[in-house]
Amino acid sequence: MRACRPVQGGNGVSRAEARAEGEAFLCEYFPGAAQLPLECRGTELFVLPREGCGPAEGLRVVQAGVCAGSAARGRFVPAHHLFMAYGAQCANAERLTLADPRTAAWLRGEAIPAETAAPGWAAVLADGFPLGFGKQSGGVVKNHYPKGLRNLK
Repeated sequence: MRACRPVQGGNGVSRAEARAEGEAFLCEYFPGAAQLPLECRGTELFVLPREGCGPAEGLRVVQAGVCAGSAARGRFVPAHHLFMAYGAQCANAERLTLADPRTAAWLRGEAIPAETAAPGWAAVLADGFPLGFGKQSGGVVKNHYPKGLRNLK
């Protein structure tokens, strides 16, 4: 895989900086995914499938991999896609059950009290299945579930 070119992205972060911040994030929160091939596209970092998992010959690939997130001036902003694809492998997780009232609150877009997640970014899992992610701070997991997916009932 070729290295990222030192080109500035839209937010003043070079591709090399974006890659370094993304790799540090993956090593901290997704140690297993950190071993997978990565690709920079602007300031976004993508986790690519393993070698040999490519499409059948003759198919045109529109976009390969899972968007891990993007770099923004000294920090990495993770993407919902990463936690949906690799959330069960996240080193920091808030573990819920389907019967837990916090599960419904999470899907409505509410912050929930933290019981199992340490401070920092955390996957939110219901019976081991990823629901998304949030940031634990002060004993509360702040919801980063996309607004368009929220259950408003």
